[in-house]
Amino acid sequence: EKKPPAPPSLETALDRGSAHSRDRAAHDRDHAEHSHDRAEHSHAQAEQSHDCASHDHDHAAHSHDHAAHSHSHDHGRPSSITTARERFGIDSFVYTRRRPFSPSRLERVLSLLPANTKAVFEDRLPADDDDELAAALGVLLRSKGFMWLAMSNDAAYYWSHAGSFFDAPILGRWWDTLPREYWPQDQVDGILADFQGDDGDRRQEVVFIGLDVVKRRATIENALDACLLTDDELRTYRAAENNAERRDLFSSTFFRKG
Repeated sequence: EKKPPAPPSLETALDRGSAHSRDRAAHDRDHAEHSHDRAEHSHAQAEQSHDCASHDHDHAAHSHDHAAHSHSHDHGRPSSITTARERFGIDSFVYTRRRPFSPSRLERVLSLLPANTKAVFEDRLPADDDDELAAALGVLLRSKGFMWLAMSNDAAYYWSHAGSFFDAPILGRWWDTLPREYWPQDQVDGILADFQGDDGDRRQEVVFIGLDVVKRRATIENALDACLLTDDELRTYRAAENNAERRDLFSSTFFRKG
């Protein structure tokens, strides 16, 4: 008699895409994941085009296979996703904002991630609400996405957290900073879909995946919102003549200069 298959482990379920949550959260995550993949590929192409134009900028190198990116959206719910959500309580949400982060305030939040960041941020003084925020972030299994930091009007930073690992490299340049002739012609519609107002495609877009993390969404979002520039800071950011001046205004001990 054939034995029934063993139930999937948490790791297996995650590997098979169980980070999607059900209903609306599943749609949002799916959209954001495809948006990230498309934009990661696009930012890399932009960087290559920019290099070809002989501009001297130092950006992280990324290589992507065209065939590895699919822009279609699957609104179904595979059994592995349902199993992970119902067996393990894994769900997700997407944080999206259209205002730059203050690097120094964001560093405090990053110091509380369940990752090996303590040595980097050991000089950060704890705040009154750190215990609540640390508990909320402590359920995270994975988080990733794009960041717009006030120290640069050009660089698109990449939030990359998985398990005990965290890094925030420069992925490339925002498309809004490049002439249209450097845009890949087969991706123009997708690029423009991320544009909004005078800031183009600059944005915060980070996916948070964890154990019942949706229940802690408000705590995480409130902490990140507190890292966004105030109205006065935003006016100062816009008035700066160049990124060197922005770095002086909004300094960071962690993020690479963009």
